[in-house]
Amino acid sequence: MEDFDTGKIERIAKAAGLNDVDSQKVAKNVAEWVLAQGKPVQTVDIRNEVVNELQKVNSYAANLYLWYETTKYKQDKV
Repeated sequence: MEDFDTGKIERIAKAAGLNDVDSQKVAKNVAEWVLAQGKPVQTVDIRNEVVNELQKVNSYAANLYLWYETTKYKQDKV
């Protein structure tokens, strides 16, 4: 369990190829979604919402993020 960090979402969005403005927009929208849940949110649900928000802005960035997440977990299991 950890506190939600909007900065992490911005960094993820930038790493996926978004500019500063779009990265901030994605982070803001995800943060608003987390708050609207009214309870602690699991990491996997936040990841899914990040993908949804990335998809709205840039489908290539969303696919890049999904690829990274997939390969990251494969490497963790090795």
